[in-house]
Amino acid sequence: MTARQIAERVDAMRTQNLARARAIDAIKAVREGRWDVVAPGMFPEEWGGPLVSNMIDVAGRDFSDNLGPLPTIQCKSANMTSDAAKKFADKRTKIAKYFVDCSNLQDQQHDAANRYFSYAFSAYFVEPDFEEKMPKIRVSNNHKAYYILDMWGRFTKQYVEVVRTRVSHLCHEFPEAEGRLRKLLPYGKEDCEVEVAHWYDEYCQVMLVLEGALELLRVQNITKRCPVKVVEQPKLGEDPRGHFDDVIPIQLARGLMNLYLMEATEKSVNAQLVVPDDVQEINYGPDAILRSATPEKIGKVPLPIPTGIFGNMQLLEREQRVGSRYPEGRTGNFDASIITGQGVEALMGAFNEGIKTAQQMFAQGLQDVISMCFEMDEKLWPDLRKTITGDDFGSPYEVTYTPSKDIKGDYSCKVTYGLTAGLDPNRALIFVLQGLQAGLISRRTAQEQIPVDVNITEEEKQIDIEALRGSLSASIASLAQAIPMMASQGQDPAEIVRQITEVTRLRQKGESIEEAASKVFMPPEPEPGPTSEGGLPPETGQPTPGAPAGAGGLAPSRGPQELLSMLAGMSAGGQPSLTANVQRKIPA
Repeated sequence: MTARQIAERVDAMRTQNLARARAIDAIKAVREGRWDVVAPGMFPEEWGGPLVSNMIDVAGRDFSDNLGPLPTIQCKSANMTSDAAKKFADKRTKIAKYFVDCSNLQDQQHDAANRYFSYAFSAYFVEPDFEEKMPKIRVSNNHKAYYILDMWGRFTKQYVEVVRTRVSHLCHEFPEAEGRLRKLLPYGKEDCEVEVAHWYDEYCQVMLVLEGALELLRVQNITKRCPVKVVEQPKLGEDPRGHFDDVIPIQLARGLMNLYLMEATEKSVNAQLVVPDDVQEINYGPDAILRSATPEKIGKVPLPIPTGIFGNMQLLEREQRVGSRYPEGRTGNFDASIITGQGVEALMGAFNEGIKTAQQMFAQGLQDVISMCFEMDEKLWPDLRKTITGDDFGSPYEVTYTPSKDIKGDYSCKVTYGLTAGLDPNRALIFVLQGLQAGLISRRTAQEQIPVDVNITEEEKQIDIEALRGSLSASIASLAQAIPMMASQGQDPAEIVRQITEVTRLRQKGESIEEAASKVFMPPEPEPGPTSEGGLPPETGQPTPGAPAGAGGLAPSRGPQELLSMLAGMSAGGQPSLTANVQRKIPA
């Protein structure tokens, strides 16, 4: 589309979403504490706003904090049985995690969650970083945004953000357009603000000034799809509704009721003084004395506060919690006796279900975002050899990859919050361990579902290594238990003592248990037997290893073998006896 067509399209989108834009402006003002924008003149200037906690902002921050942690990212191939397929999928998983890490998406995710609950949608941008030669993910923070999804809501067809910028700033950023920008200034003014639209669709990205449809920048999309992913709340009609749209009037009513209570308290404290007729002098101040024949008639004018006001305030607070699906348990207030964890779960049900639904929406959205990163990386830098580093569950790694070879058109990935969706990390871990203990899930599934970021392939390898090391250590430790038995049988345990001592010494030097064991328990080289002329042993007449030529193709002799013979019997007195003898012989 031309710049003029884009400007007309933006005006149409703004008109169509006028009600949604007003709701977004209202919730933004409430969360920022700008009450005069939402309710002009409702609260006196000396108070500056309602005298109650901003429950909308408190609930919004709590929701976003619980939704903020990133989900698990895994890339799987169609055939995961071969080692090559597992290595290919593991490398793509590390590449996807590097996209997330270098974009600092974990910190941005809290902003995305805030927008999702407050504005009913959140948007991710995938943009190329030509300095680092990597795609980067950015979360939109502009509330003046409008978008159109396809008929199934799968991807974004058109997206635009409108910002207000000073003409002088645009002249500095785009000096080639300074002459055209100066024509937008009103007569007699040196500077003013204009509306600038950032337009995204499947063909291009355009930056233009809406007034006069002045195009400043246009970039073609190499991926041929809109580089914006919108994560939208479930909706009943055409427009989504924010999580707190219905509770703004209740928040204002709570503030107004509390203000009335404060004013009534102030008037009651500063009420007029009533005295009988015989009081001639009235003293003020602490310890003042008033003389009267009827002192019981001295007092202030009573100003009773309606008792129903307290019930109304509790009712408004309860309605606000119900409207925002924010239970009292989140602030530590329980109306019932809690005996079991199931009772806590029942009180937190609405909150957890809201988080679970949001996690499902964000999981699908992040899958598309990482898919766009894979496609952009392969199409912009297909043959560039890159080296990426990161930390995978405490284990640093370094991977070298080429997009055309290691991505190879496979842009798929799996992003999931798993079986623990909607649960806090502590209860999620307990849930996974209980399922694993009951045999309902496998160990690999448990690793995929735990609420931490784990490289499963590397973790399984580390678990196997630790298990083998533990078995080897236990075997060496059990070897020492044979020393008393050998001593009681008259055998010499010096060799076992030497081996255990040598393993301990090597471990003190920093060698691993497997390296120390391989050195200590390596079988000795066989000792060559005595040879006669021609290199033949006198017993067998067969050549020994290294015999001179002429010894014919005879097999080498075997070294001396140890033969343990044990004899059990009864002594003359009826006592059992056991004798053992070790002989070294060369077998015939």
